[in-house]
Amino acid sequence: MTSGDVGYKLSEGVIFHPVDGNSWAVWNRFSPSVVIMIKAGAAWLEETRRDDRGFSEEDIPLDQLESLLQNRLIYKGEEDFYRAKFHQSLDDAMTEINRVTEEFQRDHRPYELLQITNSVCNLACPYCICSHINDFDRTRRPRPHVDDRNHFLLLCRLVDQFVIPRMGPGVSPTPITFNGGEILLDWEVVRSLILYLKEKYPNVIFDFRMNTNATLITEKIAEFLVDHKVGISISIDGYEKSHNQSRIYKGAKNRQNTFPDVMRGVKNYNARQPDVPIQVFQGTIANVDDFDEKAFFQMSRRGFVGARLAPNLLKGNPILGEKAARLITKLHRLSRGRKLKFMDAQLIKSSKLLNDKDYEFHFTCQGLAGNQQRSLSINLTTFELSQLCAFIPSGRVRIQDVNEDIYHPKLFEAADQFVAERTRVLQTVCGECELLGVCRGGCILNGLEVDNTLNDTGCAFQKALWHELLVDSIRQSEPKKMRTKIAANLE
Repeated sequence: MTSGDVGYKLSEGVIFHPVDGNSWAVWNRFSPSVVIMIKAGAAWLEETRRDDRGFSEEDIPLDQLESLLQNRLIYKGEEDFYRAKFHQSLDDAMTEINRVTEEFQRDHRPYELLQITNSVCNLACPYCICSHINDFDRTRRPRPHVDDRNHFLLLCRLVDQFVIPRMGPGVSPTPITFNGGEILLDWEVVRSLILYLKEKYPNVIFDFRMNTNATLITEKIAEFLVDHKVGISISIDGYEKSHNQSRIYKGAKNRQNTFPDVMRGVKNYNARQPDVPIQVFQGTIANVDDFDEKAFFQMSRRGFVGARLAPNLLKGNPILGEKAARLITKLHRLSRGRKLKFMDAQLIKSSKLLNDKDYEFHFTCQGLAGNQQRSLSINLTTFELSQLCAFIPSGRVRIQDVNEDIYHPKLFEAADQFVAERTRVLQTVCGECELLGVCRGGCILNGLEVDNTLNDTGCAFQKALWHELLVDSIRQSEPKKMRTKIAANLE
């Protein structure tokens, strides 16, 4: 490179990962758009960084030079600005959160979503997130006792505060979801609330949805849900044998299989909703070592066309995380062309980043971000409110501590403090991780824990999943040769 040439250098954040004998995946940890190149080209690029030397337009064809710039692998001039730009994007995200929080609270803007939850269940799943988070709830706040009548009146007052701001012109349908635990254990409360809302707000279009394990859906409950247009999502852990092993009843019914009761609940609902039946389920892969892929895909014979499964990564080890990633990507590949489609949220999110040349930081989950599309959750068991994912203990505030006000400052402070701490961890603890821009802290089920500490199993899962995606991308596209005058003899 002559003194008159404009110099380019490889960014310090660039990661090189071999994916087969002659193909390497190359990306910047601060902006994970991936370039696939042959081994010789990757070796030459890596050598320029190791020798701390630059290169010019004479060393690489123009189209490939532009590709390296577009994918943020190299920089021009003296400053490698990708790290600073990533951290600035994190700071900008927090600034935006603070701005929106102030305006949202001041103007009492309408919440986008209301979640009615509880913390009780009729099952004793060994991986239960509700049980898991108890280890992180250091407040141990006493739960107030309120009789059923006052409990319901209090709930109605809170829900009214959610509905009324959404009654203006141009507001979309009002979404209310019912989640657990197992929300059907509070069926009378749910039923009464729906009737209350329909009667009090006849001109409001409600979008009711429910997540349930389906074991308690009787014919009478199914009839009510269908009549009031409540969309249903159900939980099945893959297939019958796997489900019966992981989703077990509590107490006296402990030895009774749960899968038949789930299918009975599905049948009760579908019989009353034949035009829009339950055809998709979600669940957990409790044991990745003995998951029966054939039995899983045979769930299509029961009328299912889609399944979203996530591995249990809450208590494990890095080896388990790696196995889980391989299973998830395998199921995804096997589902191509089959009646039953396999889905995994993290797999979908990561896949979209492979070619995202315009990458800007954003949190992976609305429930962890505190952004302007704020959701509000009301826990029927603990009498707590939260603007975060319902499983974040530090985001919960007791109803009496906010004077039954869903716009109380304490509620906003709890959410923003959690997000600020998560941002700090991303900038420090996670700062040198090769998947910083991909994972972004992940979901509490596969990334940072509910208290923002590292989950080694989740970290191993994220890395292995990304590597599996890279291999899959190689199978679907030929690697581009990174030609250089310097390395021409290596091709």
